[in-house]
Formats: sequence, structure tokens, C-alpha cells
Amino acid sequence: MFTTSCSDERSVAWLTARTLHVDMSEAARTLEQIGVSRQRIIQTITLSKAFGVYGGAILGTRALRNKVIENSGLFVGNTPLPLPLANAALVAVQLLKSDASLRQRLLRAANESKAALRGVGFPVADTPSPIVAVLPRNESEVATLKKKLLAAKIHPPFIKYPGSPPNGYFRFAISSEHTREQLHNVTSVLVDFWRGRRQANYKQSVPF
Repeated sequence: MFTTSCSDERSVAWLTARTLHVDMSEAARTLEQIGVSRQRIIQTITLSKAFGVYGGAILGTRALRNKVIENSGLFVGNTPLPLPLANAALVAVQLLKSDASLRQRLLRAANESKAALRGVGFPVADTPSPIVAVLPRNESEVATLKKKLLAAKIHPPFIKYPGSPPNGYFRFAISSEHTREQLHNVTSVLVDFWRGRRQANYKQSVPF
């Protein structure tokens, strides 16, 4: 994530771009478009998704690191990562850095899964993000999709983040390590759910 505060006489602008979900070259072009210097950027990453570990990190110079340590009460008061997790994070970063096939497999899996969903009119964001969100309209749809997922032996990733839709939503995170069979199973369930919704809409619109 990039975060920057650009102060001038008119406004304070905030820019965020998820580094795990947005191509880095696209994020860099966005920064250039609004005229923000890289010196004004604080870049943070999460280690829990793409790296499969826990926690996060602030990326920057040694001077920035020292400033955070010296001035951030949140950082000083926070319990540090257990050493096994810290070491796992370092190994995960090195693996991702040295094996380009991981990112290639992730992009291929995300593109193929999204293409299958778009083929039936399922609304999928046109971004490189490996995340597919399903927004149920009511509790009945929540129960229906949960039942279909469990029948296919898929854990229902239903969440209610602060600020998220009031009915909650299903958040499917595609991994480079998911097999084609696993991806086919989940997209098949979502396609079936979407067709059922469209059929229900059609029945409601046809007068009797």
C-alpha cells in the first residue's frame, strides 16, 4: 500500500494503492499522474496474503526505519512477531523474489477464473486483483451460497469488515497454489449461484 499526504493551500490528498492487488507499474504511473514525489511516499505491505505468514512491514530507507522506531508509540508498544514467524516472513519474501513463476501462476489463475465468471455475466472487477467478491442481497442468498459451497467441500469465506456492505460478502482469494480442479470447483459453484439469482429475478419480473 502506498500512502502519501500532499499538503498545499487547497487540499490534503490521500492516495492508496494495494501493492498485492495492483500491478506495481500501474501504481507508479498513478503517483506520477498526480505529481507526487517518491520521497513523500510511505509504502507498506501485508505479509498475511501473498506471503502466507502474518503481520506487515514498512518499506523505506534506514533513516525512515529509525524515525518510525523513535517516534511511533504504536510500533514501540506493539508486541513484536515471534521469531519463527519473523523468519518465515523473510524466507517467504526471498522465495517470491527468486521464483517468478509464482506471480505468473497467480495471474493466470486469476484471469482464467474471472473469465469463466464473466462468461455468464457475473460482475467481476476488471483489475489484476486475485480477489473475487460476491455481495449477497439478503440473508437468504447468504444461506444459499454457504450451502452450495459446503456441498462442494469449500469453506464459505463470508466476512463483515468494518465499512463493508451491511449484509456482508463472500471474499474469494485466488492463490498461485490452487489447482485447476480447485478453481474449477469454486467457479462452478459461483456460476450456479449466479444463474439461480438471474432465474429468480426473471420469475419475479414475469406477471402471472
